[in-house]
Amino acid sequence: MTTGKRLGCGDYRVFLQAVGGTPVLAELGHSSVAFSRRLDEFSESRIELSSEQDVECLAHLGDVSPWNHELSIWRDEDEAWVGPITEPLFSYEGMTLTARDLFAWFERRIFIEDQLYVSTDLASIAQGYADAALSQDPTPNIMVSTSPTGILGTRSIFATLHRRVADELRELSRTGLDFTAIARELRFGGSEIGTPSIGTLTADIFEVTDARLAGLSMANHVFVLGSSGGGVNSPTVGEAGGITVPLLQQVYTESSILDVSSANVAALTRLDLLGEPPLFVSGTLLEDAPIPFTELVPGALLQFQQQVGFRFFDVPMRLLSVDVSASASDSGVSEAVTLTLEPIGTTESA
Repeated sequence: MTTGKRLGCGDYRVFLQAVGGTPVLAELGHSSVAFSRRLDEFSESRIELSSEQDVECLAHLGDVSPWNHELSIWRDEDEAWVGPITEPLFSYEGMTLTARDLFAWFERRIFIEDQLYVSTDLASIAQGYADAALSQDPTPNIMVSTSPTGILGTRSIFATLHRRVADELRELSRTGLDFTAIARELRFGGSEIGTPSIGTLTADIFEVTDARLAGLSMANHVFVLGSSGGGVNSPTVGEAGGITVPLLQQVYTESSILDVSSANVAALTRLDLLGEPPLFVSGTLLEDAPIPFTELVPGALLQFQQQVGFRFFDVPMRLLSVDVSASASDSGVSEAVTLTLEPIGTTESA
């Protein structure tokens, strides 16, 4: 795998292509590129097109259709992002293309066959969900890879309920599974999704814009309510933590959970994250940061170590999201890479 140029000066190419990646229809002249990578959620891209497009490209742009065409963004020699176009915006000045990554396809897929799993690793369940969604129409050409989570779960989803695949995958992500999209690959796995550590973020390579202890999210006694298969008065209940001072209790509902083991794990992962004030950090990687862009994969572990205002932090965290913006001018490409960090544990909104 290539590492590409240092941060701050990557070369970007953008391609318009049919769903699935072929054929490639045109390379797009662009004035700015923005895209993100997200943990346990879809990401988006936004391309501002320049007015200087060749005749063939103009013809393809006139025919752009949501969900029938894709954007592919390359940084140096690596495909950094790909996904279906969702909202083309036409104006007298030019055109803007907005797209979502390949996880967006699961937002538009419904289970048409029953899904039954007993004491199965959550990554295997996710693989089964993805296979079921893509069996109806494999043209998005999504490559799914999994690594075991070590968490076993029992799930029953009946086709008569018409549940969206994306919603059920998100339920698994709240129970101990993580996922992220990198180009055409959708990765499912444990808390690191098989990604290496990206090292230590110190002040000389990472400029913090926000470091916040999210006290309103805290909980030290957590309940997770699963399916009420035995009646509304006897749901499957998971519990973690206990009576302590100050007591902060939270109740979460996950109707897809059928077994106490999964409910307990779901409660424990929330307790791990929220038992102490969860720290969320955002900031910009400096151009000399010795981190290859290809290693900026959501879920990657890191050490956050620096003085921010009145407080010194030296804590293990993981990468929640990556936001990239690049614009071209006569002086070259200007690139900014922003990271959002979260505590190690189940992904939770900052």
